[in-house]
Amino acid sequence: MGVGVMSVATKMTGSGRALCGAFTIAELMVACVVMSTALVGVYEMFRQAADIERTASLRWEQRAAADAVASQIARTIEYAVMLPKVAAINGQTNEDGSVSIACVTHARAPSSARSGHAVIQRRLYTWCPGTEGQPGGSVELKTIGYAGSVNVTAGVGAEETGEADVWNRLPPTVIAMGVDGLSIQYRPADSPNANWEDHFSGPADNIVVVLRVRVGGQTIEHVVVPHVNQQLLEEAHARSQ
Repeated sequence: MGVGVMSVATKMTGSGRALCGAFTIAELMVACVVMSTALVGVYEMFRQAADIERTASLRWEQRAAADAVASQIARTIEYAVMLPKVAAINGQTNEDGSVSIACVTHARAPSSARSGHAVIQRRLYTWCPGTEGQPGGSVELKTIGYAGSVNVTAGVGAEETGEADVWNRLPPTVIAMGVDGLSIQYRPADSPNANWEDHFSGPADNIVVVLRVRVGGQTIEHVVVPHVNQQLLEEAHARSQ
């Protein structure tokens, strides 16, 4: 009789446990461990996806920045102008590691017209490598305005004794920062087997220029061939006759 009562009580207890859906401490601990492991896995997947997106975004921004600098200098070289007694392109790599290129080029001046009017400028681009305290170099631009072959830049008069003095009197405009490398090389257009040089001074009718701009881990390369084939003033004089 006692055994029967205990058996019934046991069955009722088991049935009550099943009906109430209760878990033991061990089962709860196992469930917590499983859930924690699953959450850690999900978090790791999201972290990896975020890192990939962040890296891709950084690379895109670096590539876009490098392309912007290379494109601006390339356009200046592409629309080079040859004037009498002025080197259309004058580029060099300096002893301190900086790179510079001066180019006489067509430009657009703002006016009441939507597109502005064409002018001639001489532009000097200079890249200076970064320092220990400020990694990443900067690209600066100076401009000289011309009316024909006459320098009409305000603040630059006849007291300058040379080209370096003219440029030194002009304030620079920083057009890019964080540029880790800039390389400009030159080769005659009619000599495909000639060596590439890091300096050039002369007309723009027979030259190929290669620009390489590096920002972070991204490098953009532009190969530029100027459109010009004769001196601008000679061409205008021939049309007037």
